[in-house]
Amino acid sequence: MLSSHSRKWLGAFLLAALAVPAIAAGDALTDARALAAENKWAEVVTRLEEHLRFEVSDGAIDQLMSEALAKLERRDEAAFFLDRALAGMSETDKEALKLRKRLLEIDPLAGKRDSALKKTVKSLLESAQTLHEGGHVERALVILERLRPIAREPELGVVTTLAESIRAATTKIDLDAAGGDSRPADGWPEVQIESQRYLLRADLEPAIAEMLGRTMDEIFEYYVKIYFDGDRSKLDPRKATIFVHASHDDMGKVWGGGGNVPGGWWSPGEWQVHCYDTRGESGTLDEMLATLFHEASHQFMTMLAGGGGTPAWLNEGTSSFFEGAVAMADGRVLWPDAALSRLTTLEAMLKGQSFGPDTPKFLDVISYNQPGSYPAPYYPWGWGLVYFLQQYEDPQTLEYVHRPKYIAYRDEVIKRQTDPREAFEKVFVGAGKYTTLAAFETDWKRWIQDTIYPLHVGARKRELRMALVERYLAAATAAAREPKKAKVPADELLLRALGHVEYVRSKVDGQEHPEPSLLLLQADIFERLGRAPSTAPLLEQLLDMAGDGRWTPSEEELATLEKRLKKLDSKNSALRLAKARSGNLAKAALELLDQYEKAKTPLLLRSYSFAKAMSAALDKPATLEERAAQLRTRARESGLLRGATYKLGGAPGTWKTIFSSDEKFFGAKDGRVEIGGVRPVGRLCTTVPISGEYEVRARMTRVGEAGVGAHHGVIVSGTTSGDWLVVSIDNGGKLWLKRIVMGNGGVSDTNVSYLKLSAVPPADQPFDFVAKVAPSGAIEVTVGEDGPFLFQAPLAIPGVGHVGVYVKYGELLLENAVVEILP
Repeated sequence: MLSSHSRKWLGAFLLAALAVPAIAAGDALTDARALAAENKWAEVVTRLEEHLRFEVSDGAIDQLMSEALAKLERRDEAAFFLDRALAGMSETDKEALKLRKRLLEIDPLAGKRDSALKKTVKSLLESAQTLHEGGHVERALVILERLRPIAREPELGVVTTLAESIRAATTKIDLDAAGGDSRPADGWPEVQIESQRYLLRADLEPAIAEMLGRTMDEIFEYYVKIYFDGDRSKLDPRKATIFVHASHDDMGKVWGGGGNVPGGWWSPGEWQVHCYDTRGESGTLDEMLATLFHEASHQFMTMLAGGGGTPAWLNEGTSSFFEGAVAMADGRVLWPDAALSRLTTLEAMLKGQSFGPDTPKFLDVISYNQPGSYPAPYYPWGWGLVYFLQQYEDPQTLEYVHRPKYIAYRDEVIKRQTDPREAFEKVFVGAGKYTTLAAFETDWKRWIQDTIYPLHVGARKRELRMALVERYLAAATAAAREPKKAKVPADELLLRALGHVEYVRSKVDGQEHPEPSLLLLQADIFERLGRAPSTAPLLEQLLDMAGDGRWTPSEEELATLEKRLKKLDSKNSALRLAKARSGNLAKAALELLDQYEKAKTPLLLRSYSFAKAMSAALDKPATLEERAAQLRTRARESGLLRGATYKLGGAPGTWKTIFSSDEKFFGAKDGRVEIGGVRPVGRLCTTVPISGEYEVRARMTRVGEAGVGAHHGVIVSGTTSGDWLVVSIDNGGKLWLKRIVMGNGGVSDTNVSYLKLSAVPPADQPFDFVAKVAPSGAIEVTVGEDGPFLFQAPLAIPGVGHVGVYVKYGELLLENAVVEILP
């Protein structure tokens, strides 16, 4: 006898079968071929598009779709499907040769397009091989990875073999032994690297792990300077181990503390630092670096305190100070700038804004003397105090005059175990110091609000920073001329100037639109500091900008740059040759795009796909990238964009949840997903990483009557660390956009907005659900024949995310669930 649950699902399945006939690939192809035999080409396209809406294509379907579209004079789309069919075939396949001839009939420029792609692969593969032979393995690997998507056999085999040999060689050189858990098959295995100061076990690309090791070695020197005044004799000889986990979920598996898993931590008993790869959430490693800089510094307070207590503002404030460090492209680290999130929160509190019942005052912070850390609102105050003591400059001499007092206070509370507030008064108040604690507080607040805040927030930050750059450079010139009279060494002043230049470049102007004069200034500073490896790439970038028209130097300026570069980096002629080749290939690609544009029937989709492929292979030259963006917009507006489609499936372990509530049941296989829950439950399909613009499609069934408070929906965007956007239908027929976030207090559910459906899908009846998602957060939803409805998410879509299912007080069935990622 069937259980009530089984009867309910069987009923839903039978209703679904009656309402929406299943279209297997074989059935769709058979029907389409029958229609083609009668020359009903429009009906062939309709039948196959109906099938492809909820299914993944194959070569036979692509071939027939191409032929039908060609018969209808829709040549652009016909070429797309035929090209896709050819991608899965061998170059020597007789059928492939016939299809290539047919492709030339549909797209007369297909031969030139194919030749351009092959020439690009052959030319840059030669450059990669030369770089590899010259010892520039990382640069060679970058080129090889860019070639992989456009290479075909036999070159694809050479590209793959060389790339794998580079990784293998890197692993043999830098790994002591294989070990630890591995990342998924399509990810990077854990690598173990020993740098000068650390042991690293990282789920990162070997090249990035090596760079991280060099970066941490660099900031290690700053830790020694701050905590031990440069005295290495005080260091514990043991090397700390840095673990970089593949994701927040993976890191959580080794978290031994209570409550929610933090973003990272220092474990003094194990002598370990833990953090994770943040690219899955934010698309960059910036957050990981800030966390790592903070947590790794706690090792030094552990060494300094020797197991004793340390005032929380000093401990956490000093660690937060390092969050503002800037990692440079050559692995070097600039002295910490202000940590922006700490600064803006502190400035708000200094103006009187409350951040809850734990919002402190100045005296609360310096008096805090409890074990462990302090409440979250205290962190910006601790950061601000340490930043003041480290970075306040004498207006005349530019000396950091408070650093000796920081050292004195640190010694007072650690060595003599003086009460934190008593020590503060002893060190900072008295003859030759501040008259009172209130006077210190006033001076500190004024500096934070009037000097530091405007450097980071507001319209004048560029102007203010460049003024400081000029002052530092002038002082550095004077110090170099008369070093005995200088209160601050010339190199120290140059590093301060460099920090401001890098800030303006990366955070004010933006890396996408570099200012040539600023690049040249940064190169000059690096050269004055004797850093040729950092100077050369900047000069190369300037030459590239001159080559593609983004900068128009005089002949004299250009000749001077080339001479400087040759002197600094004579060994990298192979790299410059690769760049020169790239420039010529980009020019040829633009010429072919012009031919597509002037053709009797312009092929927008073909033009865009070619421009995108070439731009990616050539490292996105500005002119080609801009052309690709324009073509994408036109192709999209014409309704021509087509992407790669993936079914939602995978083993239960690949479907991740942030909810603690148990599901009534869950199952997922080959595009069919079912889930039920008394409380809110949901899961993300992590087998399909998604970026850019995409479309989620499924046949949805709300199983059983929807009770009060019920929601049935789809996670249209989410990360495994718990920031989800859900589109759901409630029991009253409203369509909701919800944001579900996992925080310190557990999972929170926020209703962003809702719309009223004009035709509410009945229970146990399947209907089509479609959600189109743009990177900007624009979400367009269609429910059955109702819609489209437009929602705007409260945040941009993450760089890499996932989709999934969600239900509250109910049961949900998705069939033919797919996601199409647009190019």
